[in-house]
Amino acid sequence: MSQKAFKADDLPTFGPARYLRDDKDIAAYLTQVIEEGDTSELAHALGVAARASTRSPRGDALPPADPASLT
Repeated sequence: MSQKAFKADDLPTFGPARYLRDDKDIAAYLTQVIEEGDTSELAHALGVAARASTRSPRGDALPPADPASLT
């Protein structure tokens, strides 16, 4: 059986928001990113969480951020 070669550019863009099914998933994702301490990744993760929350059954119920944990 022959296999067709493909390039990484041919793959679809990964969208993590589609895998965050509910507020618990969103909170766990944000917690993990905060614990890693990368502020640029946190900025990206907040956008991902916002996109995911619009699909979440209770997207307006995201837990408030603890400002102390962001420093």
